[in-house]
This record gives sequence, structure tokens and C-alpha cells, in this order.
Amino acid sequence: MLSRSGLLLLVTVDLAMTGQAGARELAFMSLALAPHVVCSVVGVGMMTGTSILIAQAAGAGRQLDCGAIWRVAMLQGAALGCGLALLSPLAGPGFLLAGQDPALAAGAAAVFAISAWGLPATYMFVATAMFLEAADRPRIAVAVMLAANLLNAGLNGLLIPGGFGLPAMGAEGAALATTMVRWICLALLVACLLARLDRARWGLTAWRLPGGGLGRRFRRLGYPIALSYGLESAAFATMALIAGLAGALHVAAYQITMNLVTLVYMLPLGIATATCIAVGRAVGRQDAAGLRQAARTGVAFAALVLATLAALTAAMPTRIAMLYSSDPAVLEIASRTFAIAALALLFDGLKEVLAGALRGTGDVWPITLVNLLAFWLVMVPLGYLLSVVHGGGAPALLLAVAAAAGLATAGLLLRCRRLASRLERFPIGRHRPAPPPGHPIGYCRGWPGGGAGRRRDSA
Repeated sequence: MLSRSGLLLLVTVDLAMTGQAGARELAFMSLALAPHVVCSVVGVGMMTGTSILIAQAAGAGRQLDCGAIWRVAMLQGAALGCGLALLSPLAGPGFLLAGQDPALAAGAAAVFAISAWGLPATYMFVATAMFLEAADRPRIAVAVMLAANLLNAGLNGLLIPGGFGLPAMGAEGAALATTMVRWICLALLVACLLARLDRARWGLTAWRLPGGGLGRRFRRLGYPIALSYGLESAAFATMALIAGLAGALHVAAYQITMNLVTLVYMLPLGIATATCIAVGRAVGRQDAAGLRQAARTGVAFAALVLATLAALTAAMPTRIAMLYSSDPAVLEIASRTFAIAALALLFDGLKEVLAGALRGTGDVWPITLVNLLAFWLVMVPLGYLLSVVHGGGAPALLLAVAAAAGLATAGLLLRCRRLASRLERFPIGRHRPAPPPGHPIGYCRGWPGGGAGRRRDSA
């Protein structure tokens, strides 16, 4: 939870400190963050295969394969990040096509071009952090993220307003500071990984890339997860545009509500990662009972946390809204929006934890299909209908979010129950042959119907 929140805090600090340089610089940063956040979310989704594969390898007692998985993840992250960074000059024309003011588009494009070169470091940092989390060393990434935020704030204070002979760089200075911090933190985290883990045990002594199709397996897991995250992120960006059609007051109410939802979302996201790791380990050791227990524990823990937070949000929406604004008109709309957001928080968090449980088994494509159905075919049209056509404004948008999140939760729960019933008919057995040496992907589909399990069950 703390590690994921630290990633969000970097962006929050950049926005807050850039805002002190003036509204123009804040506008540059805000517009540049739109494509940057989408790229970051998609890349983090791509790297999620690291958690799945390493957890399954560790559960199977094949820690030696984990180093190979990490090296593949680092290569994939570097390639994807550099590819997106090389495409960053297209941001300027893209902003113009979206109807932005030419001066604003040029300033935002310059900021994005600088921040885009931090994407490779971001992806490799996430892959390394996921390795450490799956290896029971989550505190290392938290400590590095804390240092990153402190260093980022210090560099922002130097580069944004200028000082010590440096010119004032505004939003570009914030982007440069964060890009530098991302690369520094990557180097620090890799150093910690090599220093704190037994290199021989975890396969960190060899630096050659493995064969056996591990890269293809990593991409088969990463592509649908990245697509799922991208679809969800783009859908919520579209909802923000719909809020603009309802008026400035509703935009403000919607944005501050989604800020709260995003902050709270870090909690179930952390629980989902832990659930994914626990389920993946159970798959690796072919422990059917442990698999079910891990999934149920993750969902129950998330339900307890989210129900408490939802109750608090519903009980005092006006007080929470006053933390963001003092405008009476905004407060009136935001109070009603927060009351509905409590329901959205509960469903959205449970949906993410259920997705984490499914990802731990390697069952990733159904999550993408559920997100496509819930967020694009339900949330966006329903949000437009209720908010704009029927004049419901921001509260109606959150009602559409809650409905879509509830639908997604129900869909993923049905998928989990279906897999559980299949597991009861064809229990995972310990007589499955061990994967051959050099093939760390042999055990990665522990559910019946996938990989070696399908051949065994058919026999």
C-alpha cells in the first residue's frame, strides 16, 4: 500500500509545487500528465507479470528461476519505456488535434518530452519492486520511495523557481527533477536487490537472458493486464471530459471526488498485489487449499477496509469536501458526490482484489474483457446519459462509476467461482512432473485447463 501510494505522491508533489510557479506552468504540467499517467499505468500493467511469475516460481521452490524472470522483465520494461520516449515528440501534434491552445500544447509537449525519458526507469523500478515484494522484501521499495519523494521535493524546490545560478524552469524543471529521481531510485533499488538477496539462491549471478519462451510467456501475461489498465484509465479520463459538459462546478466536484477515490484506491491495490503473490505461490506449490484461502483472505481483508472507509465517507461527505474547497456551490455538489462515491469505493476496491487473485493464477484475459464491458459499454454511456442528458451532473457520474464497478465485481466474482468449481472437480495434484531445467514457465498455469494441467487432466 505504501509503495503504491509513494508513486502517486511523486505526481501530487509535482503538481503542488508547480502550482506555486503560476497558473500557466500548472496548466503545462496538468496537460502533460494526461498522456504520462496513461503511459505509466499501461507500463505498470505490463510489468505485473513479474509478480505473477516470480510468486509462482518461489511457490514451486524454484527460486533460481526468479533471476531469469527479473532479467526478462527489465529488458521488456527498458524496451517499452524507450519506445514510448522516442514517440514523445508526437505529443505536441496530439494536443493540437485535441483542440488545445497552441501555446499550451507546446508547453505541455516540452514537459512530456522530458518526463517521458523517466518511463524506462519507472517500468524497471516497478519490476524490481515486484521482485522484492514476491521475495518477501517489500519494505525495501517503501524506503526507496520515501527517499525518492524527499529528493524530488528538494530538486523541485531548486529547479522550478531557479536558484544557485540555475534559471527558473517551471513545469519543465519539475519534469526534469522527477525524471532524474526515477533513474536514481532505480539504481538504488537494484543495488539493494543485489545486496539483500542471496544471489546464488535467486538466480542473480548469471546475466544472460533465458530461453524456453519465457519472454513470450511474460508478454502473454503483460499485454492483457496492460490493456486492462489502459482501458480503465482511458474510461475515467473520458468521464472527466463528460464532467466538463456539465459545467465548471461539476468538473471541480468530480475531480476532487476522484482524487479521494484514487488515494483510497491505493489501499486495495496493495492488497491486490499481496493477494496475487499469495495465490501465485499456492499455484507454484500446487496447493489448492492454500490458493482458495489466499483469495478469500484478500477479498475479506479488502472488504473490511473498504467498508470502513465507505462508511466514513458516507457519514461526513461535507467535511471531506471542505478539505478541497471553500466554495459553497462546489461544496454542495461535492457533498452529494462523496455520498455516492462511498459505494463506488467499495465495489472498485473489491474488483481490483478479485482481479489480483485471478492474475495470480495467470487467468488474465477475462479481466480485460470485464473491464471493457463494465467501463466502456456501461460506465461511459451511462455517465453521459445521467449527467448530461438528464442533468445529474457530478453525482450522476459517480453513480455510473459505482454501477460499472459493481458489474465488474460481479463478473470477476463469477469467474473466480467458476475456476473454484473446476478446481474441485480436477484438484491440483502433487504428482505433476516438475518442469524441465531451463523452462521456468512450465508450472505457471496451475489452474486446471492450462498448460501441463490440461494434459494431465485429459489423461
